[in-house]
Amino acid sequence: MSLEWLVAWGWSLDGLRDCIATGIQSVRDCDTTAVVTVACLLVLFVWYCYHVGREQPRPYVSVNALMQGPDANGLQNGFVYCQSPECVRCSHNGGLNQKLYHNLQEYAKRYSWSGMGRIHKGIREQGRYLNSRPSIQKPEVFFLPDLPTTPYFSRDAQKHDVELLERNFQTILCEFETLYKAFSNCSLPQGWKMNSTPSGEWVTFYLVNQGVCVPRNCRKCPRTYRLLGSLRTCIGNNVFGNACISVLSPGTVITEHYGPTNIRIRCHLGLKTPGGCELVVGGEPQCWAEGRCLLFDDSFLHTAFHEETIKRCLRKHLEQLKAPVGTLSEAFASLHLDPSPDESDVAPGSISEETLVQGACHLKCVCYGIGNFATCVIARNQLAFLLLFLEKCQIPRSHCWIYDPLFSQIEITVLNTLGVVVLSENEEGKRSVCGEPTVFYMLHCGTALYNNLLWSNWSVEALSKLVIIGNSFRGLEERLLTRILQKNYLYVAKILEGLEELAFPQTSQYVDVFNDTSIHWFPVQKLTQLSMDTWAFREEPDYEDCEDLEIIRNKTEEPSATDLNTL
Repeated sequence: MSLEWLVAWGWSLDGLRDCIATGIQSVRDCDTTAVVTVACLLVLFVWYCYHVGREQPRPYVSVNALMQGPDANGLQNGFVYCQSPECVRCSHNGGLNQKLYHNLQEYAKRYSWSGMGRIHKGIREQGRYLNSRPSIQKPEVFFLPDLPTTPYFSRDAQKHDVELLERNFQTILCEFETLYKAFSNCSLPQGWKMNSTPSGEWVTFYLVNQGVCVPRNCRKCPRTYRLLGSLRTCIGNNVFGNACISVLSPGTVITEHYGPTNIRIRCHLGLKTPGGCELVVGGEPQCWAEGRCLLFDDSFLHTAFHEETIKRCLRKHLEQLKAPVGTLSEAFASLHLDPSPDESDVAPGSISEETLVQGACHLKCVCYGIGNFATCVIARNQLAFLLLFLEKCQIPRSHCWIYDPLFSQIEITVLNTLGVVVLSENEEGKRSVCGEPTVFYMLHCGTALYNNLLWSNWSVEALSKLVIIGNSFRGLEERLLTRILQKNYLYVAKILEGLEELAFPQTSQYVDVFNDTSIHWFPVQKLTQLSMDTWAFREEPDYEDCEDLEIIRNKTEEPSATDLNTL
């Protein structure tokens, strides 16, 4: 064994001697200018490494500072933040990044900057990163580039810790129930923190707060605290690390907000999850489940609530509905309405206030394309607004027809329970009003659906009975090329001169729900001014050459127009 080692060592020395000799000969043969150039490059490289290692992060204005002026009094996005100088989210200075940069420098002195280029660049360029982020993901303190950008993560992303937490679910639940009993004795027991919310109550019980253990609280949950020490990825010793019990009382809604950074993943373990609880991250809703973990990135815009869903949506849209009353009244004024029926014909639960127009109960309503309201918050808001709209207009729910090809069986059951009529067949929007004043509620539908509706009612008499609440026709005219609009959606193109349109009132809270929405009606005076050629052409749209139809076609044999004209 020793002989082999000596032979190998001798060979290594020979190789090293040959390498050095070759290098010396190369320098002798090389031009002096080339040698000087190489030496200068080496000096520049060493200087650059030294300069980068000592460079401080560029000063920047944090997102909090941009959003909170001197008179903001702690208000941000309508949410009241604490003003504690110890809070990493609420203190408006660059101390955190300076400290982080200093620690990295100390690490680099001991080891190297190797492998930390992204972190180094991220700290230096924080101002640019934070100010240029899209509104859907904008962490308030620190953004690290090139990380996965998704609101939710699969359980496999942290498989070990997820399984460990779920196996110990009963242990954590028992300690929580013991803690929660204290609420019967006083309003806010020791160790709990009350958070500011626009409605309801949100309290938290921290075991680890911004990387610092809370000893008094940990002694009350010893088994849960020991469990945290068994987690592989819990960042308990980091300023972004938190571990707490969070409780939302019924009726609580947390205002949409951003977390401090994207370098962590939040893990929620459901302990007690009654119905009506929901987490929405980046516009995507998820529900907690008892004993199950939910992973998400809280640097995305997110909110949470605990309340009966339909009741909540109806209440929060009440003011939204009041805004367009004048607009709707103006639209309904162009309809030929009959006298009001008996009060017994009014939908149960209708309010006793004055209706938008006289004779409103003879109105009918058709709703297309509302979407999967069981899983989509936007669709649920739109459904809630529809129900409130029927109530304000005193339209019986039995006079409202609704269809979406994506409805699940449970959604159909819910709609039947609400009293509206669910259509069993995909009409593709080809429904005639048959001389009866009708409101079509078609938010965010494909352009072909509007085109089909216009074709089915292509006459002065029929269109004058029509009100469409849906995508702005003027917006369609601006977005689509003229040749595309006239080729694929001819009836939309031809009616632009014969309609009145008013944009739907917008609020910052419901931009995604009612964006690009307008109220359209067709005054007789304008319709009669259109040329005779406009009304003479009545060919049914076929969309054979349309590449992006945006509607789901009827898979069965298309029924005749006569079959579709009955309500």
